[in-house]
Amino acid sequence: MTVRQESRPLTKEALASLPKFDEFGELKDSKWKKRLDYFVVELRSVPSECGYIIEYRNQRHPEKVLAWAKKAKKYLIASKGIGSDRVVIADGGYSDEFRIELRLGPLGSCREAN
Repeated sequence: MTVRQESRPLTKEALASLPKFDEFGELKDSKWKKRLDYFVVELRSVPSECGYIIEYRNQRHPEKVLAWAKKAKKYLIASKGIGSDRVVIADGGYSDEFRIELRLGPLGSCREAN
């Protein structure tokens, strides 16, 4: 996984070193929206940060996690007014189960990974 930071890539290890805001598996709509709402509060309180939605695909349904990450990004932008330049989806690779991490990073490192 690589997220571009100007001319230097932000490696998987660098992403893992960013502060983790939340981590969860598959949730019902009302629960994931509530978790994203807390993420919005953090992003609004620190405008110099961007949010990373890191998706870890599982073997049985590899596209399901990516679809969820795209849905979450759309929710943050369209419903909560977070700038599209402040939300990044990053591929974390494979996991045994559905897993999402929400991480925070400096605004200058925000580049779309996919």
